[in-house]
Amino acid sequence: MVSVSEKELLRNGWTVSHPEPDETVKITVNTPDGPLEVETVEGVDPSFAYNPGKAAYGIRLSPREVEEAKADGTWKNWKPVPWGNRTRNTWESLNRPSVIPADRAAAKVAEKVNSEEALRPIIEKTIGGQETILAAADGAAVWLSVDSLMHIRPDRSQYIPFIPELLAAPYEIWMDFEENETTGRVELKKRYLKRIDTGEKKMGMLMVVQVVKGQFAGWTFIPAERGNYLNNIRRGKLIWARED
Repeated sequence: MVSVSEKELLRNGWTVSHPEPDETVKITVNTPDGPLEVETVEGVDPSFAYNPGKAAYGIRLSPREVEEAKADGTWKNWKPVPWGNRTRNTWESLNRPSVIPADRAAAKVAEKVNSEEALRPIIEKTIGGQETILAAADGAAVWLSVDSLMHIRPDRSQYIPFIPELLAAPYEIWMDFEENETTGRVELKKRYLKRIDTGEKKMGMLMVVQVVKGQFAGWTFIPAERGNYLNNIRRGKLIWARED
């Protein structure tokens, strides 16, 4: 494709034509989740009836748009893709226990700090340096670095020492496709689930780690009485499970 100026059009005797808009048709296709009606351009295979760029990279938002979305409540998190609902397993469909048993923690609770400067040495001690690769229970190699973990809030520093045992000895590992509700980006995410009794609190802690493309992408801790939260994310494909 080459752009030309108006003068070039006149000099060459060219005219600009405007083709008729593409006609779209609705086609029913069979999927693992059952029949699905999609709209596509006539003559184009229905497997192309989606935006691959949006699914791969999402809609680019400016920093101002992100902040405005967070401020007015329209910023959303990740959600399961709707086209996987019928084939998506859950702890209930697999007859897994409704309550994950608490494991006695192998590591000790670290000091609770209030600054990034104090957080760094705790991370370095946990992973044994600036970066490391840990072997997870499902055979995956998970890359961890001090920089990748510095997003952790300092007031959660006391739980950092539990990361290695969470990856090496979880209770369950789930994978599921998720879509960002704001940008439309789709990712396959993995979650390592474990419930730990720290010895300081009878309720222990529920721990979830997300690994994307072999790299540590995020984590969260939830008080044990909020077990419904953990059960809500026990979905997708169960790729590894411990039997008690």
